[in-house]
Amino acid sequence: EAVTISFLKDIISLCVEKIPSVLRRAELITREAISSNSPAKTLCDLLESCCDSVATGGQPWKRTSESRSPTLNERNEADPTVHATLNQNLSSPKALACALECCFAAMDVIWDLASGQILEPEGSIGIESCAGTNLNIRRVDEVAQLFKTLYRYFGSTDSHGSQEPMVIAALLSSRGKHFLCATLEKMTNVLASSISVIISNLSTPIRYLQISENSSFALDESLRESLIFFVGWLRSIEHNTAKFDN
Repeated sequence: EAVTISFLKDIISLCVEKIPSVLRRAELITREAISSNSPAKTLCDLLESCCDSVATGGQPWKRTSESRSPTLNERNEADPTVHATLNQNLSSPKALACALECCFAAMDVIWDLASGQILEPEGSIGIESCAGTNLNIRRVDEVAQLFKTLYRYFGSTDSHGSQEPMVIAALLSSRGKHFLCATLEKMTNVLASSISVIISNLSTPIRYLQISENSSFALDESLRESLIFFVGWLRSIEHNTAKFDN
C-alpha cells in the first residue's frame, strides 16, 4: 500500500507540477503558446475535484489522536482502491491527502516563478509587434483560473449534516489547512508585489518603459508580469461577482 500511494504521488506530481513547469518555462523563453491548454489546467481540475470530495465528506490527513501529527509512514499508507481512477479514489482520505499535497506544492511553484519574474526580472521585452500577445492573454486566464479554483475552498457546503453551512476549507485537517494557508500566503505576496510594481510605474513610467535604438518601445519584464498577475486577479473577482449577482 505504501508503494501504491508513493506511485500515486509521483504520477500526480508529474502531471500537475513537473511537466507543466517545463512547458511554462519553455513558453516564457519562446514567447509562444506551445499548447492550446493552460499548463495549470490539470492542476485546477484536480483541485476542484478534491474540493468536491472534501465538501461531500472527504477528510484528508484525519488524525487518529489529538496528541500527535501523522507520521510519514502513516501518511504514505494507501487505500486498497487507489489502483482505480483518481477521481474515484478521492473519496479515500489518504488518496485525497496525497492529491491535495501535490496540488498545493505545484501551485507554490507557480507563485515562486511569478515572484522571481516580478522581483528579479531578466530584462526588457520589445513590444513593437504582437509577438507573445496570445500567450499573455492565455496566462491572464490561467492566473484567473488559479484564483477561482482557490475561491471554491471558501465556499460553503451543507452536506455534513450540520444545521448551518460550513466553509469547505474548515473541513480540512490541520495539515491540510497548513498547505492551503501557505499557498495563500505566497499568492498574496505575489499579488502585493505586482501592485507595488504597477504603482511605481505610474509614479515613474520612464523607469519601466524605455525607447530602444530603433525607436521601438521595450516593456520591463517586471511590469509585464505584474500586469498579467493583477489583471488575472481582477478577472477572477469579476467572475465571482457575476456569479453571486446571479
